[in-house]
Amino acid sequence: FALREQMRRVFMTSILDLLSLLMEVNQVELAQNFADRALEEDPGCEEACRIAMQASAEMGDRAAVSRYYERCRAYLAGELDVDPAPQTTTIFEQLTK
Repeated sequence: FALREQMRRVFMTSILDLLSLLMEVNQVELAQNFADRALEEDPGCEEACRIAMQASAEMGDRAAVSRYYERCRAYLAGELDVDPAPQTTTIFEQLTK
């Protein structure tokens, strides 16, 4: 179990690094695809959610921005009984103005 958890952490760290790089070079569609993969692994990963929302907004898909936020919010509320971080909510609000 410990090795599996360690490998999951390495995967998540690596994919989040990749997401940042993809956004830096304006590969938003690829970033969204990899963000989806990160969110499959960890539905409560707010960093992946924020990148997915930003990528969706850059592709002009405001409905997807809302879907990503709502999925994240629902997971965090249901599984952890917490709200999204203020940074996540602020990004959502800025992208859906």
